[in-house]
Amino acid sequence: RNGRPIETKVSQGSYCISACTYIFVSGLLRDVENGGTFEPHGFSRFSGSRIDIAIQEATGKDGTLNPAELDLQIGRLRMMARLAPVLAAQDERFAFAAQWLAEFGDPRGVRRDAPLRAAMAFAKLSSPAQQFLTLLDSGLATQLPEIERTVALSAFTRMPSLGTAASVNHFDEQAAFSWMVRTIERAAGHYLVGIKDARTFKAGDNLLVAIKSLQNEIVGIVEDSIKTGIGPYLESRQNQIDVQGLVKLMFSVSIIYTRPLTREELCDFNIVNRDCSN
Repeated sequence: RNGRPIETKVSQGSYCISACTYIFVSGLLRDVENGGTFEPHGFSRFSGSRIDIAIQEATGKDGTLNPAELDLQIGRLRMMARLAPVLAAQDERFAFAAQWLAEFGDPRGVRRDAPLRAAMAFAKLSSPAQQFLTLLDSGLATQLPEIERTVALSAFTRMPSLGTAASVNHFDEQAAFSWMVRTIERAAGHYLVGIKDARTFKAGDNLLVAIKSLQNEIVGIVEDSIKTGIGPYLESRQNQIDVQGLVKLMFSVSIIYTRPLTREELCDFNIVNRDCSN
């Protein structure tokens, strides 16, 4: 403003966490005061508490569900909702999953009260049905962020200023696809055992196509986000910050949990450029 460089600062007793970290590194002059905290983390649209844990954490000691505390992972539920109708069409024993997830499969968007309605409906499902959905959700919670991480890191390293940002494990599309198929089949198997059904389950061609389509969609969204969004933004800051260092940092911390950086790390990654002489 008025030709003055933008200054960003985390004051003593204050926190800069998650998306705030990008705002912070936009400043030409950056500092984190003693007693201030700067906490980055990786990124994913799919990380978060499992269905049953999210419901448990939102339930009070009196058994009442608090909607304000309910943090269902909508991204994963929408992925499950895309697969459920195909799964149910292949095998009628899984129609309950398509019905339960219908709230999240609407392309027009999720209703505001959908998480609460879904949690209440989940509580009414049989134990085997709850276990099936929990196992499926848990599997996707592991695999989808890993797909995002690998694809994002590959996309970052293809950018001019980030080409040596980090070593990259090539995204193995077939391995990820096979892992997801096994996850669904394993969850389905537990369900069938739970309902004492001797018939087995095997993913059919239509379900395999649906899984592949979802995987390709995730890859495309991540690559486009890096190519048109966060990548160019970081490159525009390469004269102010160590962009390669920042990208390394993003992939060295957990997707879910933040971690406060030490003063030495803040200086080494050029995240702060004040009082780093020592």
